[in-house]
Amino acid sequence: MTIPILAPLLLALGLAPEGPADLRVGHWVEVRGEFDAAGDFVAQKVEVQSPQEYEILVGTVASAGATASGFLLLGQPISVSEKTVWRNVSPADVAGARVKVEGRWRGPLKLSAREVARRESGRDRLGGRIDEIETASGAVVLRIMQYRVRVALDVELESERPLAELALAPERVRAKSTGTIDEDDLFGRGFEIVDGVRLSGQLEGLLTREEGYDLDDAADQDRTDTELTGRIRATWNPSDAFLGVAELRHRQLWRDEEDLGSSTVGRTRLGETYGYWPSLLGSSWGVRVGRQDFDDPREWLYDQNLDAVRFLGRVRDLPIELSLSTTLSDGSPRDEEAVNAIAYLWNGDEDRHLAAWAIHRDFDLDEEEWRTHVGVRALGEWLAGHDSWLEAAVMRGRLAGQDQQGWGYDAGTTWSPDFLAPFSVTVGYALGSGGDPDSSVDHTFRQSGLQDNTAKFAGVTSFRYYGELVDPELANLGIVTAGIGARLARRTSLDLVVHQYRQDRILPFLVDAHLDQNPDGVHADLGWEADLVFGWRQLADWDLEIVGGWFRPGDAFPDGDDAYLLKFQLRRRF
Repeated sequence: MTIPILAPLLLALGLAPEGPADLRVGHWVEVRGEFDAAGDFVAQKVEVQSPQEYEILVGTVASAGATASGFLLLGQPISVSEKTVWRNVSPADVAGARVKVEGRWRGPLKLSAREVARRESGRDRLGGRIDEIETASGAVVLRIMQYRVRVALDVELESERPLAELALAPERVRAKSTGTIDEDDLFGRGFEIVDGVRLSGQLEGLLTREEGYDLDDAADQDRTDTELTGRIRATWNPSDAFLGVAELRHRQLWRDEEDLGSSTVGRTRLGETYGYWPSLLGSSWGVRVGRQDFDDPREWLYDQNLDAVRFLGRVRDLPIELSLSTTLSDGSPRDEEAVNAIAYLWNGDEDRHLAAWAIHRDFDLDEEEWRTHVGVRALGEWLAGHDSWLEAAVMRGRLAGQDQQGWGYDAGTTWSPDFLAPFSVTVGYALGSGGDPDSSVDHTFRQSGLQDNTAKFAGVTSFRYYGELVDPELANLGIVTAGIGARLARRTSLDLVVHQYRQDRILPFLVDAHLDQNPDGVHADLGWEADLVFGWRQLADWDLEIVGGWFRPGDAFPDGDDAYLLKFQLRRRF
């Protein structure tokens, strides 16, 4: 115990031991203790950790109510599936057993178990993010998942480093209604420069070699791009009621083209920079104002920084996101002239993601142009051993006096059965309707224009799932996808993915594809592409991705030669 007369001096020097009163919303803690008669969890030991992937519960399973789909632990319903790993205990004998459950907390009615392991006798335990903190007489009261955790002020904290140096875990649902964070936008732990202000960054190098994109070996139009991108971000979290983010990024490009020679260009611009109030006027609605990342789980709808007013809340306990946005600077002329209204309603379950959405974009250009998309999606573990997806949308719009109507869908699954481990198999089909651009109504489907069409299958790295080389928009196009992947190690993977392309309506042009050659307008078969994608995440804060792509032209390019892509990307977070 600190000698009372020395306490002020030690505190001023930063040497006084940290206690429960120093905990903050966002800290990740593991608490041992027991429940009292009022239902509060009384802490006897608290360990503060870096944010973890899964919440944990340790206790004795309720003797009654255990079924093949789940059980009750410490008052929390636990959901199990084919992907749940069982260690020294089985579903048949889990009732009454003392176990440790690791998984994702979905709310008071569901914790999706990733692992269930038998434990010896001991104290009950909770592990997760601190979502709320209240002060009480001689104690602080934390909300961790659904639990009220009472921590007396004299309970000693254990921590791997000073609390100010520990990263804060992001809010689960309200901070991002779609429940996803793009790996491109992850930053390191950083360091605190002043109280409440943390600085972090990211450095990325990208080498891209493109050969034969014009499908003509006789033409000298190959190119090599070398890019270096640096990002630095400051976050200010003075209280639970506000979060401020400011980001600056610089991209330097060196380009070597066979026909045009060498050039270089650099660009510095504003990244995500916004204020976030998680509880607007004391309500359950949060609001973000400023430049912010719009990202969805498969980036089929959007993956772009937009300047927006964005409301995050719930309707009948379902997360919903409503926003009005544009691009004020550093965007394409088209995006800078657009006003976007977006609504996204989903069920809040990352394992089985159901959503309905709408995107309306109005372009203030010389010609009248607007476009509205309405769609639904189902993503996740709908079948045992499968990670599946279904996207469906209809589009209406108008361009230069011509009505536009179209539809599109994308369906597929990645199958990872135990007997194939470490391999997985993926199949999928996507179709965007085609139409006649010279008719009174053009039935060509177009995506939102904000999409990136990037996701993971069963590997550790995401890639362009319509082809890294062709990288088309799903417009007047049918795409068959087949792939096989392997987890070479826990955080290392290799994917071989093949795509076959056909036009829905035969036309002498492609919509927003990366090939520099147009089809002949006579044949529907555009050709096929094979991609080999290697991802490596073995070291914390380091990402490595290597991609090789090969495109073989089809009948629509009767004299076309093959095209090739090589991409090497290394990212470091700090």
